[in-house]
Amino acid sequence: MSVNEMMNEISEMALISKFAKILPRSPYSVNQTHTSDSEILDVGLDTNYLAVTTDIISEEITEGLYSDPHFMGWMAMVVNLSDIAAVGAKPIGMLLSMTVSPDWDKDFIEKIIQGMAEACHVHECGSIGGDYNTGVPALGATALGLVDKNSVMKRIGMNPGDLVYLTGPAGLGNAFVAIKLLFPDLLDKYPFKPMARIKEATIISKYATSCMDTSDGFIFTVDSLFRLNSVAINIDAIDSICHPAVMMMAEFGTPPLTFLSGIHGEFELCFTIPPEKEDAFLNEMHSNHFSPVKAGTVYPEINSRKGVFINKKLFPSTEARNLWENSTSASEYSMNLLKLSSDFLTS
Repeated sequence: MSVNEMMNEISEMALISKFAKILPRSPYSVNQTHTSDSEILDVGLDTNYLAVTTDIISEEITEGLYSDPHFMGWMAMVVNLSDIAAVGAKPIGMLLSMTVSPDWDKDFIEKIIQGMAEACHVHECGSIGGDYNTGVPALGATALGLVDKNSVMKRIGMNPGDLVYLTGPAGLGNAFVAIKLLFPDLLDKYPFKPMARIKEATIISKYATSCMDTSDGFIFTVDSLFRLNSVAINIDAIDSICHPAVMMMAEFGTPPLTFLSGIHGEFELCFTIPPEKEDAFLNEMHSNHFSPVKAGTVYPEINSRKGVFINKKLFPSTEARNLWENSTSASEYSMNLLKLSSDFLTS
């Protein structure tokens, strides 16, 4: 099966591929569709490319998952800054996009702006204007960044034998959803306020052969990486890469794998390192007080198959990624996801 055929097994990717064939591609693009978290443009600068990405949060607001206005503003920035980080770029500006509910008062909207401002300050970037409307809530931005032409990270480039790493534990994004719904009193103990891993990326880009953020969940990410690189990715030990919030939820009977397979991610970077560079990479990360998490290994195939494997057992990642589109509600999706992970672990 070709890379395009593998990508088109995923409903969302197939739709993006269809749109990409209709739309003319910029002559300044140096990457191909699906192959990097941000678009990489050669605009004539001597040493840098321009990195551009855009994203919004909407369902998270309308479904009540994000209810605090300051947090909404923060996340509207981070979802874009994370894509900038994933290509190794440093942000230079945020072009804001705000569609606010007619039911929100001025104080509520101002708190959203304050959340956006905090995210910009923390990530050392600023606003360069934007657009403001009233309607169904949708908050986001177009983020601009600069990346050294010799340090661009893409989703493609990994090789068999490479080691899979994360900038931090996985699963907090999906655990946050469950905790907010079931155990809201525990939100202070397990806070969810992700950072874009821009500083970490400046080190990672010296060593990595591929990189993608986990904004849509860990399994989503490694599934995309295996398809784009036509390899097998084996995750060695689920529990060792999970966030403490995931392990807490596991005490109530939900397998940790469930929280790795959902589509609300934690915005870590997932990347691959050649084994011969591992020691130097870890030394530099640790000396800068970063704690990367080893997740697995890249193989050409496992048991003559390409895909996502857990302890050398093929995981149905295609089904996991298409579950949202094939579910009629968030609750049905959650139950389907729980069944999928439970069936895999007991089969």
